[in-house]
Amino acid sequence: CHTAGFAAAATADGCNVLMKDALSFINNALCFKCQILDLLPMGFVLWLLQLLYCAFVFSYMPLAGIALNSPVSLIFHAFFFLTLTSFYRAATTDPGHVPHTREWRTRSSPPQGMTERKRGNPRQARWCDKDGCYKPDRAHHCRALGRVVLRMDHHCIWLRNTVGFSNHKFFLQFLGYAAAACSVLGVSLLELLVHTALPGLSSFLVTGAAGLTAILGGVLGPFFAFHFWLLTKNMTTIELVAANASQQEVAKAASEIEAGKPREAPAPDPYNIGTYNNLCSILGDNPLMWLLPVGGPSGDGLSFPLRPEVAIERERLRQRAVQVGLHIGNRMKPQLLGNSEQSTASGDDGTKSETDTSSEGRQTSAATATATTVEAEAEA
Repeated sequence: CHTAGFAAAATADGCNVLMKDALSFINNALCFKCQILDLLPMGFVLWLLQLLYCAFVFSYMPLAGIALNSPVSLIFHAFFFLTLTSFYRAATTDPGHVPHTREWRTRSSPPQGMTERKRGNPRQARWCDKDGCYKPDRAHHCRALGRVVLRMDHHCIWLRNTVGFSNHKFFLQFLGYAAAACSVLGVSLLELLVHTALPGLSSFLVTGAAGLTAILGGVLGPFFAFHFWLLTKNMTTIELVAANASQQEVAKAASEIEAGKPREAPAPDPYNIGTYNNLCSILGDNPLMWLLPVGGPSGDGLSFPLRPEVAIERERLRQRAVQVGLHIGNRMKPQLLGNSEQSTASGDDGTKSETDTSSEGRQTSAATATATTVEAEAEA
């Protein structure tokens, strides 16, 4: 009996080991599959760039009879080189992360200089429970990277990276130079088709390349124009979506202002400090380096200058919220003390009168309404 029990236990242990090994193998295989799937969009972009380069070098140049050092070839190769370089920099540059210091990782004491507050609570700084840190102004948590990204714009699957404070410049350059390379190739192929009689197969290949170039240029050109427009306004994609979502709040504030109510309209672009300064905030302080995929914006990405009127209004609402919080606390302390004294004396003198109870309730309701009004203004 003992021998049979030991044999059964050994068999069970062996099965458990085999089961753990099988689960570990399946988990590793799934992780490898996920990594391959994540790399597919980036590989697709590189494959398209390879098609464009082969169409120019192996199709257009021999049919047009131009040399490698011709002006058109030099322009195309310059744009193509800048496209690859900016793509590499945008994909490999860290978009920006919150420092691993006690200043940003201690929940009880938020860092100084933060102007954005938690939605619905103007006295509380934005805290990220997933990353365990405070969110600086314009920073958001990225689910793809699993952490907070400074001045987050969006997560780009084609780069396998998130566009943020440190790599936004390279992302814009990639879009611009890729659209420029498609334009040069498309115009060259179209001119070749119009002015040159090509054989059947060559005409088919050139026509297909021209169609692919037109599609890519038609996608990249408007996309670059959209992001460049956002840059001139010093807005991110997330901030644009939030601004569009608050249009009803803006209309409500405007109607209240027209009715004579003291209400401030929400600022649509609080970080718009002028076109030149907006460009410098991402492309860098030196305009001579704006077109090169090197360098980056100045600053640490933790704080950003505000429009003067927005900065003044946020400071005013913050101070008012603090004052109201202190005022409510000072008014509630005597009430709590009075309630405790009356509760102690109720055994000898009877219960508290209904008139005093209703008066205290009205005072508490008024203080709560005042705090709610201040929170609503600060949130706007």
